[in-house]
Amino acid sequence: SLKNDISSSIALRIPDVLTSETKEIDIEKLWSEVLPVLDSAADSLIDLRTREGGRIAEDIISKCEFIKENVKYIEARSEKLVGEYETKLRNRIIQLLGDTNVDEQRLLTEVAIMADKVAVDEEIIRLNSHCASLAEMFESGESNGKKMDFIIQEMNREVNTISSKIGDIDITKKIIELKNCIEKIREQIQNIE
Repeated sequence: SLKNDISSSIALRIPDVLTSETKEIDIEKLWSEVLPVLDSAADSLIDLRTREGGRIAEDIISKCEFIKENVKYIEARSEKLVGEYETKLRNRIIQLLGDTNVDEQRLLTEVAIMADKVAVDEEIIRLNSHCASLAEMFESGESNGKKMDFIIQEMNREVNTISSKIGDIDITKKIIELKNCIEKIREQIQNIE
């Protein structure tokens, strides 16, 4: 005939309903059980990161090959630009002056100035060198993300310089592809420590 239900909080207030005791923990035994699990987890993490790093390296190296192929195209195309410019300039002079003799020395001077402006040899050498540097870093096992990020910045700089020197539409298309590829490499490098 209890009028109120007995709650657990009321039952716990009664002496000796609940007792506590301190149990000695055998740290050596506990550690011997935990250590193999930790070792296995660490080995699995290292294996996973190694495989992921290998895939990232393969991807970046293949993208560098793509960059080198496009750089070869830009190099070949830029060499043709000087000849095309000379032909256009000569035709334009003939169109404007008619049968008047063209001052060959002056024409060649203009062509030489133009050739100097569109020369991208240095930028091409540096782009290829940066690709080689990335490949060497992967081959050596060096995984310095900050250094790789710096190399990517330099690659972007070289591509921008080529773009500013040459206004050819075909080269501009390749520049866009190069910038896109370099950006993808930069994103991958963010995953490297």
